Amino acid sequence: MRLNPTRLRPAPIFLIGATLLVWGWQNNLLPYALIMAVLLEAPRWVHWRWHISDVEFNRLSDLSGVIFFLCILYIFNEKGPGGIYVILSILPFVLFLLLLAQRYSVRGAIRLSSLFISLRRQERKAGAPRSAELDLSLPYCMIGLLSASAGNFRTIWFFVSVCGFLGITLWCLRPGRYGVTAWLSLLAIAILAAFAAQTGVRELQSIMERQFLAFFDQYMWRYRDPDRTTTSIGMLGRLKFSDRIMVRIATDEPLRETLYLREATYNTYGYGVWSAGITDLSTIDPDKEGNSWTLNPGRSIHAATVSTYLTREEGVVPLPLGASRVWGEGVIGIEQNRYATVKLEFRKGWISYQTGYDDTTFQDTPPDHDDLYLPSSNREDFERLARELELTDKPPETALRTIKDYFTRNFLYSISPRQRYPRGGYLHDFLFSNRQGHCEYFATATVLLLRAAGIPARYAVGFATREYSELEELYIARSRHAHAWTMAWTGDRWQILDTTPANWAPLEDEMAPDYQPLLDVFAWLRYKYQMWRAEDIEDETENDLTTLLWLLIPLGILLGWRLWRKDRVRQARAGAQDSASATHPGMDSEFFSVFAILTSKGRERRPGETTLRWIKRVQPAATLHGLEQSLNLHYRYRFDPTVPDEQSRNLLRSLVSELLPQLRRLSRL
Repeated sequence: MRLNPTRLRPAPIFLIGATLLVWGWQNNLLPYALIMAVLLEAPRWVHWRWHISDVEFNRLSDLSGVIFFLCILYIFNEKGPGGIYVILSILPFVLFLLLLAQRYSVRGAIRLSSLFISLRRQERKAGAPRSAELDLSLPYCMIGLLSASAGNFRTIWFFVSVCGFLGITLWCLRPGRYGVTAWLSLLAIAILAAFAAQTGVRELQSIMERQFLAFFDQYMWRYRDPDRTTTSIGMLGRLKFSDRIMVRIATDEPLRETLYLREATYNTYGYGVWSAGITDLSTIDPDKEGNSWTLNPGRSIHAATVSTYLTREEGVVPLPLGASRVWGEGVIGIEQNRYATVKLEFRKGWISYQTGYDDTTFQDTPPDHDDLYLPSSNREDFERLARELELTDKPPETALRTIKDYFTRNFLYSISPRQRYPRGGYLHDFLFSNRQGHCEYFATATVLLLRAAGIPARYAVGFATREYSELEELYIARSRHAHAWTMAWTGDRWQILDTTPANWAPLEDEMAPDYQPLLDVFAWLRYKYQMWRAEDIEDETENDLTTLLWLLIPLGILLGWRLWRKDRVRQARAGAQDSASATHPGMDSEFFSVFAILTSKGRERRPGETTLRWIKRVQPAATLHGLEQSLNLHYRYRFDPTVPDEQSRNLLRSLVSELLPQLRRLSRL
């Protein structure tokens, strides 16, 4: 049977090799790509060929599929979801043997049935046509470009290479009825549109990521992980902080300086993530009063009432630095780790608790070797800077002042990173080139610089605020007041070292919209309502038994009234029945029992049939004596307006009593 070759042309000369070289360049596989390119381009000069049958092509295709499936299983097991990029990058390897066999075969093409088992099954049917043949070289080039896009070198030269390869391919496949000028113009328009589209898509992705994170922060995120925190170091675009009120603080006296509310402390850094290492939260036993907990033996010279929101029935809560005691109604339990991170067990929603603190002395655990650890990727930079500032030769207090002065004089606060720095070089560029960033840059750099100088340091996160709400008459911490700072060990105590430029708070306050006061009113009303609801629920829980007992009184009265009404209804119905009997005499006639027995024996009264006709119809068949006479007496007793005499009533009873045994002996129809 004549073959039906497809119209797909072979790949242009050297296109396979060039595509493989770009693929190898993008994925750091250039030696393999070079060998594969030589083997696949060599048939243009090597003239010997193999006779490869369809069955052999089928087996080779099946082998490639099995290898690909095993690779998928292995890669996903090792890499997880991120393995999809590795799978894309190895596609030229998977199809290499199949294309190599085609290039060195006599036929120079492969049947579609070799690629699809379903087509093979159709070919086995009697009279079924053979599948078409296909040259895999051009699809292989397109797959190679797709695999190259999974690489790491995202430069303009990759875009130029792709456009060049696609342009050559389209030139070889162009229809002859169009002029060269028109074709080149359309190609140029397509390339420009593609460049604009890919730039727009990348910017759109960046915007959507920031907006999604902002939305998540604004409406959903409130939970602080005590074990780790991911910084925004290296993130592109302007960091958007919301104006949502996260914490409310009522202090015993006006604040004279910034209030630091710590949520968590971390000591291990790597690739933009701070963690607390291996540390567990320990349960703190309540004091004798039962509703207060001592966090550390420090003194309490100030008191504050803190309100925050819990997304679950327990969570990390912000506390003023130096907090030593926590108390409050509704607190169920407290846990604390060695870095003074406190987790409260409470109800879900807005909660309120009291704390005593000393903002001049911090009773954190003494430092250990982890508080001096420098990651290898940043060690050289920070040791170099420590030598330049001569920190190792200075006492800790002097070194802290030197670092503070260094960052104040040479760095700027910014929440709009201008560019992406290659391979995690964010801190290097921050220190030696760009010299601007947000609080996470300053706090991280300060911790690592202190450690390079031999001074133990930790990374703390929480809120820093001095904003006073005239509406609520207390201090508030908004989402944009989230802050990171350094805890430095000066030999005998921990000390705050905040190297973020002091203008960071005013700069972020400028982002507040003009209608922010109106939003604050709604936020305050919502907060008051939710706190009232929570207090109402607590009161209901405490007075649950009393409330139920009080409810039993009206319920008992209601139940008694219902029973009394029911008895009255029964009495009324009985009286109505007696009244009906008096109004309609003869309803107690004994002859009604005759009607009932006749009906039960299958001798029902027909529709429209009078009682007399019914009796006469039944009488011949039943040969019952006294039936008609009893009926006449029944009529007299039932409908005679005069009261019947006692003799007639006794006769009716006598006749009916004689009829009933006869009626019961009747057979059922």
